[in-house]
Amino acid sequence: MTQAGPSTDRPPELLAPAGGFEAAWHAFEAGADAVYLGLGDFSARKAARNFSWDELRVLRRLAGERGRRVYVAVNTVVGAAELPRLAERLFELELLGVDAVIVQDLGVLSLLRRSFPGLAVHASTQMAVHDGRGLDELVRLGVRRVILPRELSRDEIAALHRRQPGLELEVFVHGALCYSFSGACLASGLLLGRSGNRGECAQLCRGWYEVRGRRDYLFSCNDLALEEDALGLGALGVRALKIEGRMKPPEYVRAVVALYRALLDRGGRLPPGELEEHRRRIALTFARGATQGFLGDRRGERLLSRDYPAHRGVPLGKVERRDPSGFTLTLGQPVGLHDGLMYFGPGQPPEPVRFPLLHLRRHPLRAGAEAAPVATPVARAGERVSIACPDPPPVGREVFLISSRALDLRAVKPGSLPPHVVPLAARAELAADGLTLSAALGGRELRRSYPLAVEPARVPKDFRAVLAALLAESGTHPFQVQAVELRVASGLDAGRLFVRPSVLKRVKNEFYLALEENLAGARSERVAQALAGGPPLELAAWPQGLRAELPRRLLSPPGALPFAARVGGPEGLAAVDGLVALPLKPIALADEDYYPAVERLCLSRPELRFLVGLNNLAQLPFARELGARAAHVSFFGDVYTYLANPAAVRFLFGAVPRLLFAYGWLEGTAEQRAALRAELPAELAGRVLEPGPGFAPPLFVSRVCLARHALDACRPDCPRDFSYELREGGRTWRAVVADCLTYVFSSGAGA
Repeated sequence: MTQAGPSTDRPPELLAPAGGFEAAWHAFEAGADAVYLGLGDFSARKAARNFSWDELRVLRRLAGERGRRVYVAVNTVVGAAELPRLAERLFELELLGVDAVIVQDLGVLSLLRRSFPGLAVHASTQMAVHDGRGLDELVRLGVRRVILPRELSRDEIAALHRRQPGLELEVFVHGALCYSFSGACLASGLLLGRSGNRGECAQLCRGWYEVRGRRDYLFSCNDLALEEDALGLGALGVRALKIEGRMKPPEYVRAVVALYRALLDRGGRLPPGELEEHRRRIALTFARGATQGFLGDRRGERLLSRDYPAHRGVPLGKVERRDPSGFTLTLGQPVGLHDGLMYFGPGQPPEPVRFPLLHLRRHPLRAGAEAAPVATPVARAGERVSIACPDPPPVGREVFLISSRALDLRAVKPGSLPPHVVPLAARAELAADGLTLSAALGGRELRRSYPLAVEPARVPKDFRAVLAALLAESGTHPFQVQAVELRVASGLDAGRLFVRPSVLKRVKNEFYLALEENLAGARSERVAQALAGGPPLELAAWPQGLRAELPRRLLSPPGALPFAARVGGPEGLAAVDGLVALPLKPIALADEDYYPAVERLCLSRPELRFLVGLNNLAQLPFARELGARAAHVSFFGDVYTYLANPAAVRFLFGAVPRLLFAYGWLEGTAEQRAALRAELPAELAGRVLEPGPGFAPPLFVSRVCLARHALDACRPDCPRDFSYELREGGRTWRAVVADCLTYVFSSGAGA
């Protein structure tokens, strides 16, 4: 099934990150078409400041007045106990009229489409939807846009647009890259209890590792910077260009938006001097090394930041002279007092030494000779200066400028700006003995009658205008009557009616309070309906002989990868209770023969009973197709389906016929998984299994080949099969490269 596609004549939407209100404000000021943000909960960037509800109301109004858009990220795995609060939040977002919500959790997606159809849905990059089957499933589920993984090339993006031209594609063009496919990283969650799928990533990929006697930042990626190549993405069918950075300051957001706005408005080319100034401003707010990722080369280029994984600013100059109070250098950048400076101290890994510029002296030249330095608040590039420093760097050491007060932005107070109010249209019926008011709010109709006395007006005045002006006085309520349709009983003249103002004001106040109560009732009804669960599920019959509790480790051969990275014959697969287990790998790139190979194996051996594990949304339509052709194949939900709430469980069992069982969310605790089962009907709860001890999934699943990018070991006759032991602190890791994908395990687990 395909949809008619949007026009590619207009430039793509420029979408900016908003970790807080000021970042959103300055993104719009710099020319962003839209911003994406998180609230205090259900956000994949919990450490960002995020938005309060009042701030979101102000931003919603600001965006509406400027013709901009607001997308709210609800892109985490959601626990069972959180569903009621989430449903309330979705009701409020629908009422507020945000332009879309961004989701990862399959249960949240199901909830949105079933109970909150007024909200457009964008599939988060955390879903790891990277191929045509995945796009097909998103279209079937009513998703408007998919945020593609950062690992795709131009050709792969173009092929996806051709496959589903009506599904909007969003592509990252600037910002941080993860070593693992987003949504397929379990490192922080399993090792530290801080799940990246819950917005709490500890960034273990930015650590210092040792392999084969070499110590390096083996998994720390450079930052994506597509810049002048970004405009060409529109011709591939990309609808939105996304900037990463909800953890970054407003200065970074404004600087990056300004660059891409200029590129989009001027055909993708800027004069070299102007482009370099944009890059300098960005680098002063946050800078790693730059890469184009996989866009031009499926193997990737300059992907790893192997010398230092964090902000390093721009080079300022090398130390020419050093004394106990400071150092002297020739400036490569303008500086001013209170700018931030940094150099690297000795040791491995190199430790940054950061300090503020508090004392600055310029060395002027007089008649060809250097005069005594003089104190100055600022200095220009090319000037020789002395800088005070409590621990001066040695001669020859590079000094970096990591922040500039010249880029400081003015503070913006959202409390001083008006919030969005939900517009209401009211109907009024006036009779000689009373007034009846009605309006719809939150999908629920309210009708109230108020007795009052109607008198002839001494001075003609349009009662309709009087009533409309009064009802528009909404005070602090989040809604406002902005239009009134008045029907006057026969025998009364709307132009010659008088009702005492105090009486009308009382009626207005009572009506607004009734609207509040009505809204609360509508919220309760919608939340209850959303959590009701839907129609009963038809569960597949449990195969004879299959144990009720099935530890996940039994479904993979000992010592092998925990899923079928390659598909040959059944001999390389685990057999358990009379079934041949075939757990599918979570990432299968489009140019592989992976799914056809799985289908060929299953169809060629009808005498066997296969148990196929599902680890990606793209595998749901594949399972339905395969199941329709092969009655001897059953399925299970594997650990990457992230079943943490009843809605997700119901979705998966309803989406795949002959789904026998599924494993609960691996990063959650046993208590959380037990709480999930307690909220399910008994027959369904028994199908959600514990992963059990002894199972070690990969912590990273990456397109960054460790051999090629970290060890410089790629060669024309590469066997595309490696295994390495790594160390980090007291922990042992193992990296397995199979068909140019890297799987990283902890504590020696894995192949």
